[in-house]
Amino acid sequence: GRSDELAHSSIRFSIGRFTTAEEIDDTIEYVRGAIGKLRELSPLWDMYKEGIDLSQVKWAAH
Repeated sequence: GRSDELAHSSIRFSIGRFTTAEEIDDTIEYVRGAIGKLRELSPLWDMYKEGIDLSQVKWAAH
C-alpha cells in the first residue's frame, strides 16, 4: 500500500526477452532527462527540496 497520489505519479516499464541492455540504458537516460525538465517546472519539487511535508499542505480547490 502506497497512496493514490504516488500510484498515479508512477511509471511502469516492461521488458521482454528481446529487450537489449542498450535499449534499457537509452530509456534510463531519456527518463532522467524528462524528470529533470519536469522538476525544473515544478513548484512542488522546490517545496520538497526545502523540506516541506507536502502531505501536510492544505490545498485549495479551484
